[in-house]
Amino acid sequence: MADKKGADKDKKGKGKEPTPEDIMPMAAVKALLKQVRKEGAKALSCAVALPDGGKDEAIIILDRTMGAKALRKYLIKQAESTGLELDDKSIRYGKASTDETNESVLVIKINKPTTGDALHKALK
Repeated sequence: MADKKGADKDKKGKGKEPTPEDIMPMAAVKALLKQVRKEGAKALSCAVALPDGGKDEAIIILDRTMGAKALRKYLIKQAESTGLELDDKSIRYGKASTDETNESVLVIKINKPTTGDALHKALK
């Protein structure tokens, strides 16, 4: 019976550890990119960060109307509200667009280079 109660907690999300998917699910990213490709828009604002603790998943959030710096602040607020700790040195903002030759590739141009290869490896 104890196992059943633990399973109920996972279904409701209370006993679950926060993940990057809690901030912006990959399905939402893909839907936004599909809509942008269809409308022919040039670029989206984006914010990217790594979770604290050496996890391999990057957190990415995209928006059409919000500016890149504002989106960075929004990412930090969302991470705090979901309980996800961010590596402060890895938080970057910039523009994201699809590659002109291959629309299935997302090109992200960020405000400054990363220190080391951690962010680059996580985004692959």
